[in-house]
Amino acid sequence: MLLRIFLVFSALGSLVLLVLIYAVVAGQTPRAAATASPSASGAASAAPSSSASAATSGIGSPEASAAGSAAASGLTATVTIKNLSFGNDLTVALGTKVIWDNKDVVVHTATNGINGLPANGALFDLALPIGGSASYTFDKAGTYQVTCKVHPSMNMTITVH
Repeated sequence: MLLRIFLVFSALGSLVLLVLIYAVVAGQTPRAAATASPSASGAASAAPSSSASAATSGIGSPEASAAGSAAASGLTATVTIKNLSFGNDLTVALGTKVIWDNKDVVVHTATNGINGLPANGALFDLALPIGGSASYTFDKAGTYQVTCKVHPSMNMTITVH
């Protein structure tokens, strides 16, 4: 009887270990993509839009680089988070509301910063529970770095024209 209990717990422990290993490996191969839509798709906003100036150390600087970006085709763009990735960098028009939609199996943040660290005077720091979403409206042209404070390897750039 004790042997059976030991074998069951050993099998469960091995299964948990395999799931953790898969999560780490899957996180190294991002497959999510940013998509754009002309109207909001019922996502709740976790942060009000605001007009903010000045971010330090180049984060939110007015330099714009559109290389490798997807152009938004309206005033709303959605970033779908999957497999521990924000997906592609994004280029949007001034005044676009960007919605981060967490379709992953873990919690995330969408934070103005890089490598898991918020920028000094970060413009936004949005909590993204599993299945949740949050948004920020970009009302100043520039290039903005976005990171996840929980997963520092998750980074993206949003260029606003």
